Amino acid sequence: MKSAVLNALRMFGLDREVALFQRAFSQLPAHRFAVIKLSGKTLESQSQSIAQDLAFLSSLGLTPIVVHGAGSQIDAELSRRGIPVQKINGLRVTDARTMKVVHRVLDLATTKLVAA
Repeated sequence: MKSAVLNALRMFGLDREVALFQRAFSQLPAHRFAVIKLSGKTLESQSQSIAQDLAFLSSLGLTPIVVHGAGSQIDAELSRRGIPVQKINGLRVTDARTMKVVHRVLDLATTKLVAA
């Protein structure tokens, strides 16, 4: 893992960045993870490049954990089904009917990323 990151830094970075990486990360334990938060819009428009980035993290020995939204996709699907979007102080009010749509849209977004 270290050699892959060092090679990438040497290709794209400066010598001082390579030295900083060595000082900062050489003492870390081997098992590492990365938590990545993605907006629904980002996931929708860039799933292929995100999938490549996640595969790269995995190749470095990191376990990427993805947390994603799908707000605009949920709103669009609710609108398509004629279900009014209800929000209080910017937070979605999710009744049972809305929750079915939310689950479906989030599942589709996850499936799209996994397929990519």
